[in-house]
Amino acid sequence: MNKINGFTIIKLTLTGFKCFESTTSFDLGDTTFIAASNGQGKSSIADAITFAFVGTPFFGEKGLDRLQNYHMQEMEVSVDFIDDTQKCHNLTRIRKHNTTAVYYDGIAIRQSDLNIAFGGKDIFLSIFNPLYFINVLGDTGKNLLEKLLPVITHEEILAALSPYSQEVLANQSLLSPETFIKNRRIELKKCNETLISYKGQKELLDYQQKERVSKLEQLKAEVNDISNEMEELNKIRYNNIDFDTEKAELTRLHKCYAKLVEEMSNNNAEEEVQKVIEQIKKIEKTITQQNAKQYVSQYTKQIAEMEADLKILYAEHRRLSTALKNTVIGYKCPVCATVITQENVDVVKADLQQRLSALIHEGKTAKNNLNTIKMQDDTTQKAFEKQKTTALEKENNKLIELKQQLQEIHITYELDNEENKERLSKIETKIKEQQNYIANGNWSQEQALHFAELQEKKKLCEAQMEALNSVQDYNYTTLIQETEEKIVQLKQLIDEAIQYMTKRVELMLKGLKMNHTEIVLTEIVKTTGEIKDCFRFSYDEKDYKYLSLSERVRAGLEVSMLLQRLSGRNYPIFVDNGESICSFGKVQPSGQVMIARVVNNQPLQVTYKSRK
Repeated sequence: MNKINGFTIIKLTLTGFKCFESTTSFDLGDTTFIAASNGQGKSSIADAITFAFVGTPFFGEKGLDRLQNYHMQEMEVSVDFIDDTQKCHNLTRIRKHNTTAVYYDGIAIRQSDLNIAFGGKDIFLSIFNPLYFINVLGDTGKNLLEKLLPVITHEEILAALSPYSQEVLANQSLLSPETFIKNRRIELKKCNETLISYKGQKELLDYQQKERVSKLEQLKAEVNDISNEMEELNKIRYNNIDFDTEKAELTRLHKCYAKLVEEMSNNNAEEEVQKVIEQIKKIEKTITQQNAKQYVSQYTKQIAEMEADLKILYAEHRRLSTALKNTVIGYKCPVCATVITQENVDVVKADLQQRLSALIHEGKTAKNNLNTIKMQDDTTQKAFEKQKTTALEKENNKLIELKQQLQEIHITYELDNEENKERLSKIETKIKEQQNYIANGNWSQEQALHFAELQEKKKLCEAQMEALNSVQDYNYTTLIQETEEKIVQLKQLIDEAIQYMTKRVELMLKGLKMNHTEIVLTEIVKTTGEIKDCFRFSYDEKDYKYLSLSERVRAGLEVSMLLQRLSGRNYPIFVDNGESICSFGKVQPSGQVMIARVVNNQPLQVTYKSRK
């Protein structure tokens, strides 16, 4: 669907809508008067027209159940209108239960199609209902209004400013003047903080510079006093001293010291100690080896063989003894395998007894021979142990003698060393005294210490002077000047940007001129000079919230006609509570007007002036 720039409703038909249970039709004209007492259906006509075009009641609220007659299952609103090209159209909206259908000239369409043709709910109601834009949309209406206002280009705004403003704002990005001003204010705040910091640092630097000059003068005077005192001490220091003689004596002492050190290092006591230690280690090794020697018997094998033979004889003895005990008539002889009878039992026993006797004799002889060999082995072992003990005793005696010898060498060496150390200490003392005398001359110990303190103090003062002279002063004067210039530039930019915003608002508001009603979109904060957004209405310079009902209706009418002009949509206007106004005043609506008035005890009556 295409945009419909204007239309006039010529007929309204209602079925099942609010108080209109049966089908009811109304003819409407350029100026339609609706009169009735309360509850007769005046506002229902406004709700019905709004329902047909945007699907809501007169004030755009949600909830359609209250629009439907509670006796009916469905409601239907049909609107016949003539558009700006003088073509007749029909718009019908039917609601059954929770389902709604829309028909335009008999063709089913969607609400989005109607929004294209009639601009949507907010545009339609802001024109049709004079109180909708101000009372219902509130701040949201500002966005709608700004979309309808003509676009003011950057070049148009600059052209309306003074040449000076144009020069200041040249090459500045002012797509969002509010953001531009906000950012410049942030920069200005930082610059002011930086300027305060620079001035504070400069004051501190000036103070430190004065302190530094004063400190340098103080240190110079202190160094001069120290130098004079050191010069006086030096005069005392070397008075009547023959340095050549004193240096020669120091050289002689150094030679004596070196000679004694050489003698101590050439002492062969250390060599003797090493020799004795080597001998001790050798004997200790011999003792260890002697202790490690173990007796090895030459009879071990022979004894083992003899013990094995003896075990065999013992086993044979046990076998024959058992055989003798078990010799019974009727059994075989366990030795000769002969069956034992009454006749040979004695012979068998005698044979076994003879064998046992011979075996016992052989065993005794073997045992005697084994004992003899063991006695020989024991004698040999005792001889070995005696020889080992004698050898160890001899070596231990040698070890004791060597340790005593080592101890005597150490004692002798320590005595000689102590004596030499004492001589070295005396020479060292004389060397230090001589060095001190050459260094300090006639000074007492207190004077020497005092001179050393003066030297350290002078070095410290000179180091402080060097540090103070090396300090480089920072050029805060230039930084302060540059920062102040930048602050001036930023203030100029902010002032001119405010002028730019003011001019932009002025150009935008040219299209918002109304007879009695004024719309304010921006205002300047007196304390900061900032321009902030607002959205206020006034009628004859009186704030909207303090207006009477009649004044609000008149203000709303002017706003509705303004929106007709800005949107290019010459749509009908419905004035409810028309009894509160006597006339429209100087400004007359250019399109269709419907005025509803309360008349007590009057049934619903709809009349209109003849159409042209």
